[in-house]
Amino acid sequence: MNNPARLLSAGLLLGACLLLSEPAEAFRCGSKLVVDGMHEAEVIAICGEPATRRQIGYAVRPYDPRRRYR
Repeated sequence: MNNPARLLSAGLLLGACLLLSEPAEAFRCGSKLVVDGMHEAEVIAICGEPATRRQIGYAVRPYDPRRRYR
């Protein structure tokens, strides 16, 4: 059978570890911490240039009356 005092101490240790953990909206880059809301230039200064980039958004093109728009 399990010892109730041992279960209680294990539960308290687990709870303390959860309270001391860093927020989920942060990550480490080497020994430095990058948090949500930092400017892109700050992140690049800490972590360096990314290995890959993904384009997000769309291109704005001038209106062409000869082209059929849907």
